[in-house]
Amino acid sequence: MPMRSPTTAVNPVSWKGSTSWTPLPRRDSFTLVSRRGQHRHRPLPRLTEPLVRDHHGRLRPTSWEAALERAAEGFQQTLDAAGGAAIGLFSCSKSTNEMNFIAQKLARVALQTNNIDSCNRT
Repeated sequence: MPMRSPTTAVNPVSWKGSTSWTPLPRRDSFTLVSRRGQHRHRPLPRLTEPLVRDHHGRLRPTSWEAALERAAEGFQQTLDAAGGAAIGLFSCSKSTNEMNFIAQKLARVALQTNNIDSCNRT
């Protein structure tokens, strides 16, 4: 590649017939890197249906009822095996008081735990 003088203008769109942004896919499948090392982020498409893991560990689509039932079973198994001390809940300090109250009630009544934090220290 020939040396350029500092006064030589460079067209950012084209350099010897190639574009400056040729996407090179990376492992995470949503970050693209240009030839100059600039990262371009393309968001992944949003989920439109819940996913659960099958017995092989792969995610598969399912109905909302089945997904919520599976989550409830997981909470119940944890409660049965280790009690409420094994569960913790985080709430947001920027939520309304009513939302934090509901989260506290969920933790103390349904999940049988006092491990709830609303991150009000930050």
